Amino acid sequence: MNLTSWYNGIGISKKAQNYLDDLVNVDIHSETGSIKPQLALAKESGTTVTEGCYSAVAPNGDVYFFSKDSGKTWKRAKSDGAYSLVNTNSNGAHKGCVYYRGYMYYATDTKLGRYNLDATWNDNFQVLTSGTHAMRAFDLILYLANDNDVAQFDDADVFSESGLDLPTEQDIADLKAFGDDLLVLANPGDYINDSKVFRWNTYADSWDVADPIKAIKPYAFIDADNYTYVVCQGGEIYLYTGTTLESFSKIRNADTTTGHQLTCNFAGKPLIANGGKIYSLYRANRNLPMALCCEYTCSAGVSASINSLAVSGNELLVSWTYNSTYGIDKISSNYANAEIVTPVFREGKNIKVFYDSLPEGTSIAISTKADGASSWTSQTVEVDAEDEMAVRLANNLDFKSHAQAKIVLNSDGTDYPIVDNINIE
Repeated sequence: MNLTSWYNGIGISKKAQNYLDDLVNVDIHSETGSIKPQLALAKESGTTVTEGCYSAVAPNGDVYFFSKDSGKTWKRAKSDGAYSLVNTNSNGAHKGCVYYRGYMYYATDTKLGRYNLDATWNDNFQVLTSGTHAMRAFDLILYLANDNDVAQFDDADVFSESGLDLPTEQDIADLKAFGDDLLVLANPGDYINDSKVFRWNTYADSWDVADPIKAIKPYAFIDADNYTYVVCQGGEIYLYTGTTLESFSKIRNADTTTGHQLTCNFAGKPLIANGGKIYSLYRANRNLPMALCCEYTCSAGVSASINSLAVSGNELLVSWTYNSTYGIDKISSNYANAEIVTPVFREGKNIKVFYDSLPEGTSIAISTKADGASSWTSQTVEVDAEDEMAVRLANNLDFKSHAQAKIVLNSDGTDYPIVDNINIE
C-alpha cells in the first residue's frame, strides 16, 4: 500500500483504499501531495465568557456572542481582542443573531431584539413564535426562521411575521440565499425522516420547489466551491442541485450536536463543526476531488461541543462547551499535533513514513491495531535521515488477518514534520 493522495481526504469507510480512515488537525491543501499539521485553536476568552454562544460579526470587525443559556451578550473588540459583557436581556436564552443594516439583531424564544451598536438595546423589538431562529440577510431584507414561518423585516422597518408559511409540522432549521431565491431547510423533529429544502422566490404566496431529505434532522447549509450542501445530524452531507438533493459524503462517527451556526467559510474554505472538531469540505483546484478533512480541534478537545463559528477578517472564532466549562477559541500561531489513520491493510509487515521535513524537536510516531484490536499499540521506530528520509518500524508487524496504522506528526509549536508518502510493504 502506497499512500500519497492526501487530497482525497477522509473516506466513507476504513476499507476505502484511496482515502484515509481519519485525518485530525491536518493541512492537506497548502501543498498538494504533502501533508502537515494545521495551526492549533487556543482559548482566547479567559474567564469572561461563561456560557455557550451564538455569534454575529459587525462591519468594524467586533464580534458579539449571544448566550444560548441566558440573556447575556458579550462583545469581542476587534481592536485588542478584549471580551466584555455588554447586555443581559430580560427574555432569556438567545436562539439566533445576525448583523443587518446598522443593527445587531438577536432572537430569544418569543422576542426579536436589536442593538444599534451605540449601546442602545431593545430586547422587545418584535414578537416571534417560540423556536430556534436562524437569520439571513440578503437583497435588503432580513429573513428569520419563526417556527414554521419565514418572517421578514425590510429596509423600511416593516416587519411581517409570516412571509412564507410552511406545513405546521416543519420547524425551520436554516435559511440561505440561492441566487435571487431563498432556501429554507426544515424538519419535522427528531424522529421523522422526512425533512425538506424549500425554494422560494421571496414574493409568491408559496414555495416553488420542495425536495425531501430522508435523514434525521438536517440542520445547516454550507457553500463549497459554488455549490450548496446540507449537513445532517447523522453526519450525512447532501449536494443541492437547485431542485433536488443528492447524497455526497458523510462525517463518520458524527456527534449529535446541531445548529445553524455550525458552518462558515474561512480563508476560502467551507468549514463544518461537529462535536469538538472542525472539518473542511474543500479542493485546492477544480481538477481535484472535494475532500472532507478535520483541520481543527477546539482547545477543550474532541469531546467538547462547538456552539458556533464566526469569521472576522482573517480570524476564526469558535464558541465551545465542555461539561461545565466554556470558551471562545481563535487560531493561534502554534501548530497542533496531526493524526493520519490509514485504511485497513492485509499485506505488509513494515511501515515507512517518508518525510520532506523533520525539524529538530519534532517527531513522527507510529502506532498500530492488529486483528480487530480496540486500542492502538505504540511501535518503536527508526529514523533514516541520511538516505531514505523516512521513519520506519524498528520491528516488523505481527498480525494474522488485517491491521491499521496511525501516524502522528508531533510539532514543537513553531516547527512541524511534512510528510509526502506512507508506504506499507
